Amino acid sequence: MDSLSFLAKETADLYRLGRESSASAKYKFFIDEIESVLHDLPFSEPMHLLLDEMLKAQDRGDWFSLADYIEYELISCLRR
Repeated sequence: MDSLSFLAKETADLYRLGRESSASAKYKFFIDEIESVLHDLPFSEPMHLLLDEMLKAQDRGDWFSLADYIEYELISCLRR
């Protein structure tokens, strides 16, 4: 989980710095990494809702919200 937390922080920082291209590449890698973790977890309504909000933020180009979701809420959800 520590490596995911580190990757989440890196990704979020890139989005906050306005480096969308680098952040998006890192985000794809991050999503690939958490897929295996998500498959091992039982269905979670809060996680499902969070992922939906993350997709909406991404669609809007709201990189600051996406960064917050990645760094704070997603990692917190995965630790539960």
